[in-house]
Amino acid sequence: MSVYAEVVFALPLDQSYSYRVPEDMAAGLMVGVRVLAPLGRRCLTGYVIKVRHRRPVGSFELKALQEILDEKPVFSPEFLKFTQRLADWYHASWGEVLKAALPPSLVVRSRIRYALRKEALDTEKNQARLTAEERELLELLGKKAYTERYIRRRFPQQDVPALLKRLEKRGLVTRQREIKKASVGRVEAVAPTVSQLELDFSLDRDALQAARAMGSALSRNEHRAVYLHAAAGTRQAIYLYLLKQNSGLRRRALVLVPEIAQSEGLRRDLELKLGESVAVLHSRLTPSQRAAQWRKLRSGQAHVAIGPRSALFAPLDDLGLVIVDEEQDGSFFQKEAPSFDARRGALIRAQMSGALLVYGSGWPAVETLHRAHKGGDVVHLTGRLQMGYVEILDDSRSRSLIAGRIIERIRRRLEFKQEPVLVFCSRRGYASFLRCSRCRHIARCPNCDVTLPYHKKDGRLLCHYCGHGQAFSPDCLECGGRMIASRGPGIEVIAEELRRNFPTRRIVSFDPDAAIQSTDRERILDDFEQGRIDILLGTPFLAHRHNLPPAGLVAVFHPETALGAPDFQAGQRAAQNLRQVIRHLAHARDSELLVQTEFPWHHCIRPVAFGRFEDYYDQELQYRRTLGYPPFSYMAEIVFQGENLRSLANWTRNFSRQLDEAHADVEVLGPALAPMSRIRGRNRVQMFVKSARKSRLDQALRSPLSRVKGRRSVHIFS
Repeated sequence: MSVYAEVVFALPLDQSYSYRVPEDMAAGLMVGVRVLAPLGRRCLTGYVIKVRHRRPVGSFELKALQEILDEKPVFSPEFLKFTQRLADWYHASWGEVLKAALPPSLVVRSRIRYALRKEALDTEKNQARLTAEERELLELLGKKAYTERYIRRRFPQQDVPALLKRLEKRGLVTRQREIKKASVGRVEAVAPTVSQLELDFSLDRDALQAARAMGSALSRNEHRAVYLHAAAGTRQAIYLYLLKQNSGLRRRALVLVPEIAQSEGLRRDLELKLGESVAVLHSRLTPSQRAAQWRKLRSGQAHVAIGPRSALFAPLDDLGLVIVDEEQDGSFFQKEAPSFDARRGALIRAQMSGALLVYGSGWPAVETLHRAHKGGDVVHLTGRLQMGYVEILDDSRSRSLIAGRIIERIRRRLEFKQEPVLVFCSRRGYASFLRCSRCRHIARCPNCDVTLPYHKKDGRLLCHYCGHGQAFSPDCLECGGRMIASRGPGIEVIAEELRRNFPTRRIVSFDPDAAIQSTDRERILDDFEQGRIDILLGTPFLAHRHNLPPAGLVAVFHPETALGAPDFQAGQRAAQNLRQVIRHLAHARDSELLVQTEFPWHHCIRPVAFGRFEDYYDQELQYRRTLGYPPFSYMAEIVFQGENLRSLANWTRNFSRQLDEAHADVEVLGPALAPMSRIRGRNRVQMFVKSARKSRLDQALRSPLSRVKGRRSVHIFS
């Protein structure tokens, strides 16, 4: 009896492929087995999603699989269902989602190399028929076998596919298929973790009552989604309480955090206080370390998985608890393919597993908290924060780079309190761009549609999107006029001004351009904690550090930068960035927060600075309701990318026409050039589609998206 396998590939394709497989391999070809199968002229790694004994319906020829690459399934049936639902929600390729779920070292890679057949080349007949281009290519292949991609780079003016096909047909070139199989490795035995015996007094009466209410749902093995609005210390105490109870029920847990450093700290706490075996999954691990952590989870030796958004795909069955801490953080959203939001993915996974889901934050995202309020599962344990002195300085009419009040307060803190100071600036470099004083020419990146920020320290103009850099020239390349810094002072300007006002003080910058090595970063933070740094200056890169010691005085420059983005979430992003900075202010009566901004009365600046979350939340929600943005609608942003702008325009016009003709109940905005209309050499055109219901949005997008042949990405907001 014949057996057939249904396979998906890690390509942006919305259909699966069926292959005939040997009957004796049916037992091994269970869901999750990876296979190698031909698709066109390439050999691709696929994932078996279904095995059936009946031939698929359709008039097409079934091909046999070339090779079985796994002895056992790498994905469980439950995990396959989860990834399918996640891919469907975000209109992503199921195969790409499955590939993203595996550590890179476990993904089987295959490629075709072209090699010269020397015995065929030696015949006089072939020698006489060779063209100049063919001789040049065969001379290259005579040294070594190369892939088609490499050959195209060497011969950009030639039609390489046709040339190779011609030589292969004549027997002068042969294909060699190479497969890099995943190293199976072995799972090391995990030694029992010794927990520290201690009495836990971290939960007050209200927090303990909330933890017990969540724990009751945990003990009943029923799905429930709870939003925990509380300070970081309270949240962590409740997390530990729930994780301990979940461990007693012999169920497994998934903890998502926005930062890698935070995941390592939480791992140490869990192993010390609960004796839990914990695995951490994140991108800074080496391929072998990441594979070892993945195997530890898959084998059942680790019961808790911790990490940023990639940990969503941890191989955990029998989930009882899912925690998403700092839920408001934008790093949970992945824009590159496959596009998904780990917060929504956590909800899908908890629903399918019947697990308790806890979203936690001290400054919640507007849309998530609104949905939680509608469901009735919100726990507020915030209380009133002790903010100390807060002053917002209007920079709209000031000509000073740093307000005199800020200089005065910093000097008083350093001289009388003898305490270090934290200063934050939202922009990297010296200036947002340079312009010519004569012809107004602005230096721009040749690969991206952006201006080139000026980095004075390195004497370079550097693109923050593609990494393109060029040496600074004081003379305009167009007319020879003088180039001057303009628009948006960056961290280097602030540092320069602080050194001018405090020449005897030690001032250190902490940003991606100044502190590149991890050892340098830890040394700077240690020096700041020990009082060897007077003023530590940083960008959001510093603000996201969870091990940064608090300071008695925090000064913030231009937190409104994010407000200029053409994005309905721009206000929320500005508020969250400012809140991230305020986290590092010491909770004391004499603490000082100074904010220099051009929008002192904006609802994303003033209420945030004074810790009034409700004022900010109500105003932001009112704007969303008035304009019909999420959470009052479902919205899809579709970004089309390509090198040829004319072809790109045709795709998007056809896509828009199909939406207008078939679905009158959705609102279509665009197409139009994206705000960043070109990044890394690719043109970008975007569209927005809104609907009151997710089902209508999906129905409108499904058919038009399946017809798109070019590169595209879909981002869903809800």
